[in-house]
Amino acid sequence: MRKLISFIISLTMILSVAVMLLTTTSAQSDAYDGIAVAESYESGDGTESNPYVIVNGEQLALLRDHTSAAQTLGVFYKLGDDINLGNQMWSPIGASSSVSFQGNFDGNGKTIFNFWVYGHPASLFGCMLNATVKNLKVDYANITTTNNICGAIASKADASVIENCEVGSNVIVDSQSAAGPQMGGIVGLCANGTQVKNVINRARIVAHGGNGTYFAGGIAGVVGGNTVIENAINYGDLLHEEFSNDGDKLALGGIVGALGASKSPAVIKNVINYGRVSSLITAGGIAGTTNAADGSELTNCFNVCPEISGAVSQGLIYGALKYSGTMTHCVSIVSGDMTFAGNATSESVTITPETEFVPASSATEFEIDSAYNTILADVSTAMPTWGTVEKIDWVAPSETDPITPEDTDPVTPEDTDPITPEDTDPQTPVETKPQTPAQTQKPSAGTEKPADDGGCGSVIA
Repeated sequence: MRKLISFIISLTMILSVAVMLLTTTSAQSDAYDGIAVAESYESGDGTESNPYVIVNGEQLALLRDHTSAAQTLGVFYKLGDDINLGNQMWSPIGASSSVSFQGNFDGNGKTIFNFWVYGHPASLFGCMLNATVKNLKVDYANITTTNNICGAIASKADASVIENCEVGSNVIVDSQSAAGPQMGGIVGLCANGTQVKNVINRARIVAHGGNGTYFAGGIAGVVGGNTVIENAINYGDLLHEEFSNDGDKLALGGIVGALGASKSPAVIKNVINYGRVSSLITAGGIAGTTNAADGSELTNCFNVCPEISGAVSQGLIYGALKYSGTMTHCVSIVSGDMTFAGNATSESVTITPETEFVPASSATEFEIDSAYNTILADVSTAMPTWGTVEKIDWVAPSETDPITPEDTDPVTPEDTDPITPEDTDPQTPVETKPQTPAQTQKPSAGTEKPADDGGCGSVIA
């Protein structure tokens, strides 16, 4: 009897280990070939209670093609596995303003990784309109814009929500742009009440080239239209390299490049920057500059990194001031004789009250700050527990070399008209009507094509 019991126990343990191994092996999809498009999703009907479940690259490509056909309005999607995009060139979900992603995407604590984006817009999700992306991580990716806007999660977010998302340290966000890019670790441009909350960026952001208005931030490039960024942490460095510009139109910030768009302000609260910011023009520990409107607000903003360097203008909180705003409890380690803000365009441009800038001499002073500790706790609580993706053969570009994909004929969005920003009122794209691909399965919910009102390009009109 004892031998039988021992045999049963041993067999049970072996079966348990086998199940664990099978579960681990099937925990993420096979690498995507960059071509195939699934005929259907894994399961679901696209409703909130029964979302479409996506478990591989082919099904993610199906979502991309449905977005191109403007069939995502009000539809719900959910990842069932980590997705390896096979080091392939990826065309964004919502690759132009006229076919913005308008659905609800739940990453479900999964990671999409191992891909290139090269073009305009450049991101996993190109343009979002009245959409939500949450609980998602992006890692092992090169995000390079050849024209204007880019971000690892999204290029533009209009009246949308990005929450509980993380961009991993194996991500590069880069520009090789003749126009003026707007770059962010999470999102390039957001407006019209967009909310970006509980997010972490670890990607390195590299500004190459460009001859127009040029903004880059650890979290977002440009924020306006009453956008709110809340509970955001940046670990990524921002580096500005070769450049051709006509003055002070470039600004890099640890959290945002520019505060203000569409002649309306933005709110930044409960944020921490750990990244270095180095610019040939303007650099700020939290914000590169105020832009396009008075009234932007900074509250509980912490710059832990003293390495903020701007050749023309630099500040521990703001790199430069072009419009007035307010500041409440903004703390930074002091570096040399740097002040909280760099150059102002005139004496009438002010940030009030200046007494709300709190200089710190060491990181210890952050550790005893209740607001700082609350941010760390809140972001940690909101963030999903990410699984470990498989080891892949991915080599980050060097610190100085431009990021150039091996694919010499990349997939480019059909919306080829550049988005050209103005210094005081960022871009409004000229829309082209995209072609609608043939669909093998149309979602049963939210299939009505939205009105052609300019798409997410209208956010900064």
